[in-house]
Amino acid sequence: MISIQDLAIAAIPMVLAITLHEASHGYVADKLGDPTARYRGRLTFNPIPHIDPVGTILVPALLFAFSGFIFGWAKPVPVDTRNFVNPRKDMAVVAAAGPLSNLLMAFCWLALAKVAAMFLGNSPIMEPIIRMAQIGLFFNIILMVLNLLPIPPLDGSRVLAWMVPTRVAYWLDRAEPYGFFILLGLLYVGLYETVIGPATKSNNRVLSGMRPTGRLHLGHYHGVLKNWVELQHSYECLFFAADWHALTTHYDNPWDIEQNTFDMVVDWLAAGVSPGSSSIFIQSRVPEHAELHLLLSMITPLGWLERVPTYKDQQEKLKEKDLATYGFLGYPLLQSADILVYRAGGVPVGEDQVAHVEITREVARRFNYIYGREPGFEDKAEAAIGKMGKRDAKSYRQHRKNYLEKGDAESLNVARALLAAQQNITMGDRERLFGYLEGSGKIILPEPQAMLTPASKMPGLDGQKMSKSYNNTIALRDDPDEVAKKL
Repeated sequence: MISIQDLAIAAIPMVLAITLHEASHGYVADKLGDPTARYRGRLTFNPIPHIDPVGTILVPALLFAFSGFIFGWAKPVPVDTRNFVNPRKDMAVVAAAGPLSNLLMAFCWLALAKVAAMFLGNSPIMEPIIRMAQIGLFFNIILMVLNLLPIPPLDGSRVLAWMVPTRVAYWLDRAEPYGFFILLGLLYVGLYETVIGPATKSNNRVLSGMRPTGRLHLGHYHGVLKNWVELQHSYECLFFAADWHALTTHYDNPWDIEQNTFDMVVDWLAAGVSPGSSSIFIQSRVPEHAELHLLLSMITPLGWLERVPTYKDQQEKLKEKDLATYGFLGYPLLQSADILVYRAGGVPVGEDQVAHVEITREVARRFNYIYGREPGFEDKAEAAIGKMGKRDAKSYRQHRKNYLEKGDAESLNVARALLAAQQNITMGDRERLFGYLEGSGKIILPEPQAMLTPASKMPGLDGQKMSKSYNNTIALRDDPDEVAKKL
């Protein structure tokens, strides 16, 4: 549930972005000889004259409520090209002013986040200010990228009209009355996800897989697929068919895995998982999964795998199968490799799989401890701190000291935000400083977080967890008569 505070934090940078974008058009047009916007009161930072009730309020609200993304428009600034000395060129400059203002605002929000991390310290207003800065940064990038598309009536088409021959510019101008419908059509077929989506998605990468061992059931839908459909619009999502995982319990009957994989992915698509919003692939087609699994097996203690709750539980419940194999014992480690090979930040799982994510975190921690302590690690970390600048370096050292000596979690968060805003250090230095901050080594494999759905554990027909292995499922493809018979 979105709170009033969240809406207020988001509304301020969004209204500023729209207002300054439109005001920039009018200001530049006025400087180039067209006073129309000034006469009509559009050279103002007051957002009200720039707001279109439908395009700025109603359409974005409805789209966000029903599809998870925001698209809209403000009231266009009136421009009379007859007042320009060079109409085509001057109109291109006026058009470019809007996206340029969004780029400048994005840098301003980035600077605000950095200043907040440096000076606000443990202040309770630091977190909302940084959150507001993040929204301002991403929304301005969205607005800039969208308006630079060469589609009438967007700003990019007017810039393009200056660059192309007069005949082409004429047809661009003729197409402008239909541009809105063209844009909606392109958004419908995936333009938003392809061009704008990457700018709106969190830096966190989400990964999840499913074993192709038979027909999908309601437990899969309520426990996993509904979550995938929601997450794909907010994160960079990787969803894969875990055919190697299917072999851990079906190694004696692998012939159905290929067809099961096809049927399973079809069910994903039917449930709303979109290839335009996420990446879908087959595990065995990416051999790096097996390579990392081999390397992780060299450092993982046997006891870690034996204590995973599902290991003994499934051996007890699946007595008819011979599961005394390394493949079954090493299932959680292969899952760890699946997650860590992509440096995924989040893993949407069922309640019974949380222990697997936890062992992934332990394996990543052990890997970083063994291999992150590169020769001269402390010297390289101190050298990286020096690249941050005198003020940032002092702030980083103080927050690191507070965390290591007093366990101050707030100082840890502030220092992380400070590192995230740094522009003067390389990715390798950033990884060193994240590890150095916590007193560990270089963070080579980041630790993932489990992402649960509200109904992540679906009971089966017998009250146990719904599972094909327990023969207590209602399949997604069951016809109504079959469902009634099972119930």
